[in-house]
Amino acid sequence: MKEMNNGGVTMKSSTMVSIIEMYARNRTSVMQEQDSSSKALACQTDSSALNATLKSLLDTPGGSSIACQLIRKLAREGRTCEAKFLHEQLTQLGVKPEDSATSTLIVQYGQEQKLHQAEELFESASTSFPIRGPVYNAMVDALCKCGNIGEAYHLFMKMADQGHSRDVVTISILVTHLTKHGKFQEVENIMHGCFHGEVELDTVAYNTFIKSMLESVSKQANYTQLSTYMIA
Repeated sequence: MKEMNNGGVTMKSSTMVSIIEMYARNRTSVMQEQDSSSKALACQTDSSALNATLKSLLDTPGGSSIACQLIRKLAREGRTCEAKFLHEQLTQLGVKPEDSATSTLIVQYGQEQKLHQAEELFESASTSFPIRGPVYNAMVDALCKCGNIGEAYHLFMKMADQGHSRDVVTISILVTHLTKHGKFQEVENIMHGCFHGEVELDTVAYNTFIKSMLESVSKQANYTQLSTYMIA
């Protein structure tokens, strides 16, 4: 790579992405080794080389988006260690990873029941840069998948109070989990917030609300209330 730069040859973005992915993969493999001295040396070498390549990529048009595409790809493939490492490298370089990259990684952590890692990433993202609706929605999703329904509800309400957009898929997931745990008052609070906050709901969300109300203790009263909301 140094020879190419010295010779004035511009490396293609796809080539840089391949190199970055290779370094991230190598680092993950090395971290699993037992020899701590060789591990530290190899990690330092890989990090330096990756940073140099990543900086070159970021200097190209759309380089940041390309790096975030790689994070999403790695996360969806279940290669969360590599995705997290690259996410951290971007942050250390002062580049805010796209919300979609952070969200994809958090959702993947939730699917793998790795709540601690999801919470760490969420807190880290919150500290480094202002976070928006997609990251909040992803964290609510992860909390639901890991069974922390109470925390998911409180985070959702906090997100709504701060004016962040509420994703209809996340709403349906949260309402479904709240219903399973008999938390019908919380469901009603979400309904009220969505209808009066002019959240654009889809058929799935409406059906989820209806099912929840029908399963509540006071079925008839809640169903009448839901009908009133929908008619209004």
